[in-house]
Amino acid sequence: MLPSTEIREILNKTSFELNPRLKWLLILLMALGTLSFIVGLISGYADYAWQALLVNTLFFAGLVHGCLMVSVIITITKARWGGPIKRLAEATALFIPITWLLFGVLFFGMSYFFEWVDPSKIIIEKSWWLNLPLFIARNGFLLLTTGIIGLLYVFYSIKSDLILIKREAPDWINKISLRILGDAAGSEAELQKSAARHLRLAPLFAILYAILTCLLAFDWTMSIDQGWVSTLFGVQYSISNILAAGAFLLMGSSITRWRFKLKDYLTPDRHNDLSRLVFAFSIFWAYLVFSQILVIWYANIPEEAPFLILRMKSAEWSGLFYFLCFTLVLIPFFGLLTRIACRSPLFSSIIAAVIFIGLWWEKYFLTIPSIQKNLALSETISGLQISFFDISITAGGLAAFVYCLIIVLRTIPMLPVSDSALNEPGEKELFRWVKD
Repeated sequence: MLPSTEIREILNKTSFELNPRLKWLLILLMALGTLSFIVGLISGYADYAWQALLVNTLFFAGLVHGCLMVSVIITITKARWGGPIKRLAEATALFIPITWLLFGVLFFGMSYFFEWVDPSKIIIEKSWWLNLPLFIARNGFLLLTTGIIGLLYVFYSIKSDLILIKREAPDWINKISLRILGDAAGSEAELQKSAARHLRLAPLFAILYAILTCLLAFDWTMSIDQGWVSTLFGVQYSISNILAAGAFLLMGSSITRWRFKLKDYLTPDRHNDLSRLVFAFSIFWAYLVFSQILVIWYANIPEEAPFLILRMKSAEWSGLFYFLCFTLVLIPFFGLLTRIACRSPLFSSIIAAVIFIGLWWEKYFLTIPSIQKNLALSETISGLQISFFDISITAGGLAAFVYCLIIVLRTIPMLPVSDSALNEPGEKELFRWVKD
């Protein structure tokens, strides 16, 4: 356990007030995204508005679930290097209720991207799975269940810190923290109870995360093209979420390290470990994509091959395919291959930003061509068309995500002060005997 003086030092370093200009900028972008969506619905551009909302809902919902999964991975494996990064991942949990709202809105626009909503167009063999009552029931149940377990997982992580702060630095406790604590008096037994519940919820969330992300991939992306089937696609979506979370945490940890002078905790060695995690998941993501392409291509199954041909061979979409290969395979591999690159917060953050943007385009690439194919039927596919709605709704979603993150980080400790490994020496000191 950290000494009281160090806890106070951490709290003083990381306490901040939200810049009024930044606050109003984020609110303005959120209002712009909401207003543009409403205008799109009533002005004859409803298809563009719904498509933009679908892409961003899949991306940001995947991002927040992926961030919590990174925290769960750190917790379950007892990765001592991940202590300072864990809280940044958990702070995204406030966005979970917004994902519920976004998916709730999407239920009303399903006819704009799902053919099977029309009973006359559904593939009969899939009607037992693709029907509105079951679709809404299973997605609603899993979204709510996974979200609640995720929020409880974060709650007990935060509660452990607040109990410790109440005991060691009571002057820092704010009204929100007191409401979270309730009647907790800050005893050692209560601290251990919160930590135990946090640890027990971690594997439960991991199981629900795997089920939910596979379901979202199958229901909200694969079912747009009813004929296409890939059993690996759910895993691809699940891993892409963790990859997006890792890229976000690389950028976020670099910013907090510089902004709050946390070099003693967010050390280059710990930054190297997170970079290696991103590197590993980028390779795994590439492997999953290649595995699907290889099997579908050599089997040449008529129901599955058109999905690849449209994206890899058509003049409208092949350029974006090679762009994704460049941003999500080549740049992460060669950019994070060396230890020097992984230890550099600036350079690795640039690579992470490229990955982050590329994964948004991946969601666009997987959904929009199939929607256009359904709308065009036998006519010409229109191809890549970035509209005002894509830009405004994406900006609004990103602003909402950042705003939720800032609200949490300014309310609770930015570092998990109850983590015993928080101030442990880095890789250089731990493995000095190897060099000697």
